[in-house]
Amino acid sequence: MPQNLLDASPSRQRPLLQAPLTLLQESVERAFTDPNRRAIAQGADLQDIGGSSPL
Repeated sequence: MPQNLLDASPSRQRPLLQAPLTLLQESVERAFTDPNRRAIAQGADLQDIGGSSPL
């Protein structure tokens, strides 16, 4: 949903919406050093509340 919201927003609002997405991406990169776990963490889920994928 965050990316969908960004795509659907007016261009003047995108910088305000992009900032938290950038912080989230940076946090994922720091927290998940294993590429496989990082890929799971970066994957979108239908409800945008985190997946239940096995690690």
